[in-house]
Amino acid sequence: MRTRLGLILILLSSQGYAQWIQEKPAEDVELRSETYANSNTVNQHFINALFFELEVDEQDIEQNLKRIRSNASLGVISMHSLSAKLGRLPLSLNIADHRYAAFQGPVELISMALQGNAAFEGDTVTLENTKYHIQAFQEIGLSYFFEQSSGPLCFNVSYLNAGIGEFGSIRSGGFYTASLGSELWLKLDADFLSSDTLSRQLLPSNGHGFSIGFRKDWTQLSKEHDLGAFVSVQNLGFICWRSSSTHRSIDRQYRLSPFDYDLSNTESEIIQFVLQDTIDSYAPERNKALNRLTPFRLDVGIRHEAHSTHAVWKNNRAFGAQYIYLAGYAPRFWYREYFSLSSQLEAFASTGFGGFGSVFLGLGMRAELDKITLAGNISNIEGMLLPNQTAGLGASFQISYSF
Repeated sequence: MRTRLGLILILLSSQGYAQWIQEKPAEDVELRSETYANSNTVNQHFINALFFELEVDEQDIEQNLKRIRSNASLGVISMHSLSAKLGRLPLSLNIADHRYAAFQGPVELISMALQGNAAFEGDTVTLENTKYHIQAFQEIGLSYFFEQSSGPLCFNVSYLNAGIGEFGSIRSGGFYTASLGSELWLKLDADFLSSDTLSRQLLPSNGHGFSIGFRKDWTQLSKEHDLGAFVSVQNLGFICWRSSSTHRSIDRQYRLSPFDYDLSNTESEIIQFVLQDTIDSYAPERNKALNRLTPFRLDVGIRHEAHSTHAVWKNNRAFGAQYIYLAGYAPRFWYREYFSLSSQLEAFASTGFGGFGSVFLGLGMRAELDKITLAGNISNIEGMLLPNQTAGLGASFQISYSF
């Protein structure tokens, strides 16, 4: 019997707000697309195998066993948005699509998912502090801009159309495999919640939500140095899924003997039996409205411009931190250095650590062409170049037009 990570984390296969660092307010019209996937536990090759259903061999499993951390995390985040100012008014209309998938769990659970439970014969695998979040929703909102002497201030209010919502939390529990598989014990104290499974079309409407946000920029913090800063909060709110959503609360122990299953059967049949037949009989799903906080995002940053006379090196830099309210997402710290390629073209290199992964490297470019600004960023070069040794895949694209 081999329990693969793809079976335990199957809910993460949905496309999931990425890591674009917005250092300047939006222009009159702006299109933005962001995607990010990372893990501090499995490598990029394994992540690709999860999402594109590729084969994983024993060597892949061995490589990932060496990467496992004490607090394992894996996540996918994506956002696509369009914003436009409304004439001469200090108002902007924003529409966006958000998709998030995040998982965190103990090291033993990931090890069992990679090796199978035979490697833990006579031992108990802890399942406590395991969580997963999957959310998809669309946003339509209004932003209001205030011009201040210190720098612009923006407030926004948004309506959210709820799509998919999947949440799981195992507060405590364990999985015991007796010698030769003679017995299996599963103990769980957990809650599992799911939005209406009958409304999973392309853009379902499974509920409604509301969020607020703001951004404050300081364009001149020091008279002696060209120093700017910003702080922003995005999508701070809640979503209410309809009463057709389901809730399963479990607090008990399950025992399986060889009479309950056939060792010659495939692992998926046994997992289906454990998770469906046995648990259903003791902890049936019940319809219940589902209310959850949105995966809000906090950003702070500082930019310093020293105006170097060097032809390429601008001696300009920015650094800051980011947090997204998702399972397994740690505060993400970043640093950028800027380079001038021409009067209209700017490049930047970035590094940092945190999020769903560890250390990351990135490259990006920004071009200003009359009234049009183009920008692109690859935030995890290491995952592209060394997919078997590290993880991370992130990219963003922005095009804006100023009247």
